[in-house]
Amino acid sequence: MKKICIILAVILIFNTCAFAAVYDDIESHWAKADIEKLSQSGIIEGYEGKFCPDNFITRGEAAVILNRIFCLNQRGENNFFDLDDTWYTDAILCLNRLNIMQGDGEGRIYADANISKQEALCLIAKAFYIDGETEYIYTDASYDNWATEYVSAVAKRFALPNSFFDTDLRDPITRAETVYIINHLISTDYFGSGRFSINCDKSVVINGENVVLSDMTVGENIIIGENAKNAELSNVDAGGKIVVLGTKSDCGLKLDFVTSSGVRYIGDENTNSSFINKNIDLPLSFDDVANYSTVKNGYGQGNAVDSDNRPLTAVSLQEQYKNLGALFIGEKSDKIYLTFDEGYENGYTSKILDVLKEKNCTAVFFVTMDYAKKNPDLIRRMIDEGHVVGNHSVNHYSMPTLSDADCANEIINLHKYMRENFDYEMYLFRPPMGEYSERSLAIAQKLGYKTMLWSFAYRDWLADNQPDKAYAKNLIAKKIHGGGIFLLHAVSKTNTEILGDVIDDFRYHGYTVKAFELGDK
Repeated sequence: MKKICIILAVILIFNTCAFAAVYDDIESHWAKADIEKLSQSGIIEGYEGKFCPDNFITRGEAAVILNRIFCLNQRGENNFFDLDDTWYTDAILCLNRLNIMQGDGEGRIYADANISKQEALCLIAKAFYIDGETEYIYTDASYDNWATEYVSAVAKRFALPNSFFDTDLRDPITRAETVYIINHLISTDYFGSGRFSINCDKSVVINGENVVLSDMTVGENIIIGENAKNAELSNVDAGGKIVVLGTKSDCGLKLDFVTSSGVRYIGDENTNSSFINKNIDLPLSFDDVANYSTVKNGYGQGNAVDSDNRPLTAVSLQEQYKNLGALFIGEKSDKIYLTFDEGYENGYTSKILDVLKEKNCTAVFFVTMDYAKKNPDLIRRMIDEGHVVGNHSVNHYSMPTLSDADCANEIINLHKYMRENFDYEMYLFRPPMGEYSERSLAIAQKLGYKTMLWSFAYRDWLADNQPDKAYAKNLIAKKIHGGGIFLLHAVSKTNTEILGDVIDDFRYHGYTVKAFELGDK
């Protein structure tokens, strides 16, 4: 097939006039080629013949740049008391709705303030849906720890200008530097309809109607804008994700022989969730938990049950520790809460998610920091498919053996990682090994968490010594009870293979099988 390379637009700011701009202040500038390339797309335009490449750029201007790249038009609510109705307001609110641009958590967005190099890198990487980099660390500049993964991700893609070496990335970014970075992260932006075929080593964006990409490879993500309709990908190999900024029903995307690391429909995701765990951001003080015992307790639900087949140990401890936010068993009801522990990935989680999707069933997945960093696509799939992601600590230490501060940070640091990388707020904590103390329960509650144990678990976590499938199904069936919190380990081959039958059996006995969500008891 004939290869056609059309750069219809790779976007910057101010104007969409379709002519090549000429600036008298870029002739000897290091970013001249990048500025001219974007100008020739009819997207950027200076003022009175000048581009001012070394001027700093504000957060508001940065928002307009990114908004025009993706043709965003659905804005969120204006919850910023320092954001008036002006030329960049819509752009900021469109990005905020998608959790790409955030304020300071106290109602300010600082739209007229210059944006720093490190913040711009994080903003651009998030806008292009580039995952944070955890294996390679960029060390040729100074910057804050919170920016490490996105700075490193952009650096790994060779998209940093030379001015980012041996410098402080806390300094403001210039217009030329912004142009350079964007130009080195995107290959093409398709606005018009038509069939296109060319191998691209970077991301591509589709904004037009009836765009067909066929017989080609794309090195990074394929991003489909909110205005794109009826795009078709045929025999396309994408090195990254396919990201649809609209909804699945509206975009009409057709996929035929396409390989990628997954498809995300951002418009169908629960963006800007109304739940925000504000406790996690409060200054740490442990005066109010000092009187609670630090004695370590191990846990197992035991075999003795009441007349409703509910484990007596779980029922007793639930009553004893309910005021500390503990969940050993749910209220007696027609619900069964399904939970999985994810200490490491053993190759079964994707299949477990397939079964849950087939059965239209949700679950809670308790993950550690290591798991979240090594398996971002699985975490994203859990979130996208409506499951609850729970906090299983950073290092999987026994919580009651730690100091108050270390105990809290085991929860806080994973919470903030999930917030910063997945825009996700956690609210359930499962203590490693099921070990807890009154003090550790109180600390978790202080941080806005419920500590979830279980009312059923069995010896399923030994990957090389798996229980027989018939035995496992029979055991679980015997332990069915209302309000049950069932713990299954996702490393288990047996659990993976019997999961569909287990869900069917729960439902056969009249129970609703679901994740434990906000509002459940």
